[in-house]
Amino acid sequence: MKSRLFLFGLVAILLISCGKSSMKHRPIKLALSSATDNYINWIHRIDSTVVIYDLKNLKPDSAISILKKCDGLLLTGGEDVFPGFYGQISDTARCETNIVRDSLEFYLITKAEKLKLPILGICRGLQIMNVAHGGKLIIDIKIFPAMLITGLKITQKPSIESTLQRKLC
Repeated sequence: MKSRLFLFGLVAILLISCGKSSMKHRPIKLALSSATDNYINWIHRIDSTVVIYDLKNLKPDSAISILKKCDGLLLTGGEDVFPGFYGQISDTARCETNIVRDSLEFYLITKAEKLKLPILGICRGLQIMNVAHGGKLIIDIKIFPAMLITGLKITQKPSIESTLQRKLC
């Protein structure tokens, strides 16, 4: 009798707990460094309840106040990261950059890490995360001599060379 009562109590607690957790469900709030229709549609195809905040044209303090309310940060694709930020100022003429965006994203990365928020970088977003942590970039990998890339042995031109020539982000 005691074991049945214990089992009944355990099941009741589990059912109540499950019921309460579903009542606490709230939409995910996601901050995007630059929200375009493509990113918004992509995210909403996965979960239409996600609340998206576009931080692109905000001042840093406004962007951070929104970031603090979010569950994560998505650093999106776009222009090249300004080469001066990773010691390659001579490559600046070969790039399309947006220093204002770079500066905001460096600030967002720092704050998101302090808030322990997950950060996802896509294309340029991953590049700026790399630079924010002291990494470097190769501006145009197709003209960089293969022999200088440590550990990479290329005996012939890769078949995807035409793909590398397109702007991927």
